[in-house]
Amino acid sequence: APVVLVCGPQAPDAAVARLNGAGVDVRRSALADPTARLVEVLRQLADRGATNVLIEGGQRVVGSLLDAELIDEVFAFVAPKLIGGHEAPGPVGGRGRTRMADALRLIGPVATRFDDDLLIRGRIDRTS
Repeated sequence: APVVLVCGPQAPDAAVARLNGAGVDVRRSALADPTARLVEVLRQLADRGATNVLIEGGQRVVGSLLDAELIDEVFAFVAPKLIGGHEAPGPVGGRGRTRMADALRLIGPVATRFDDDLLIRGRIDRTS
C-alpha cells in the first residue's frame, strides 16, 4: 500500500524532500490547525474509497477525533501504571465530558491482556 504523509505548512523542506525521495507521497496542507488538517486528511481518504482507517495517536489526536465525532471504534491500551495528580496526563484530550452521565459508552467492550498491558476495545455508542 502506498504511504501518504500529510504535514503542516511548517514542515521543513529538506525533510519533505527526503521523504519524497524515499517513495513517500508527502502532501503539504495549508491548514495550520492540526484538528482541521486531520479532518482534511480523513475526507481525502474517504474520497479515495477508504472505509476503515487506523489512527494511532496520543491524547490530543484522540481527543480531537472524539470532539469531532470521527471515531467509531476504540482500541485503547492501558498500562498498569498510576501517575496521579490534578495535572496528570490522560489517554484522551479534547473538550472531554464534565459529568459521568455524559461520558461516551462503548458497545460490547472487550478487554484483552498483553503481558502487563490491557487492551480495551469497543464501538462508540452514538444512540444516547
